[in-house]
Amino acid sequence: MKNYSDINLFLDNDSAGIKCKSQIIKSFPEAKDHSGIYSNYKDLNEFLIHRIKNDEAIKFGKQFEKFPEPDKLEEIKQEPEIRNSNGFKMKR
Repeated sequence: MKNYSDINLFLDNDSAGIKCKSQIIKSFPEAKDHSGIYSNYKDLNEFLIHRIKNDEAIKFGKQFEKFPEPDKLEEIKQEPEIRNSNGFKMKR
């Protein structure tokens, strides 16, 4: 690690990760520990998976909220269907 100008640590929050972090910081005091970002999780991967699932739930929740209520629906004009030469339906 001595050949690197920046050392960023994203180690696990278990005993092995904490021990490793301590040893690295002792040898390289300029090393930056980023495990506080995901301190409530076992590791960075677990944190990211949780965040992605949470973001998807929020995204889908907002998407479902966008649907108008049945009494507020406007009549939707349907374009006439046209059959092409191979018999498949297609819209104009």
